[in-house]
Amino acid sequence: MGVSVLIGLILLITVAVAYHKKRMTLKQFLIFELMLLVIIAFPYLLLILMVSNLH
Repeated sequence: MGVSVLIGLILLITVAVAYHKKRMTLKQFLIFELMLLVIIAFPYLLLILMVSNLH
């Protein structure tokens, strides 16, 4: 369940990034990508840490 949601989010973001890339400079695009990566990866990493602590 969680994995399919994550894949869906990644697909959605990829589409959003592809749309924005047309109207952004490379620097803006890279900053945007990094921000998205942090927003997605941070809660996911916290979840992994929580699960690994339970076992």
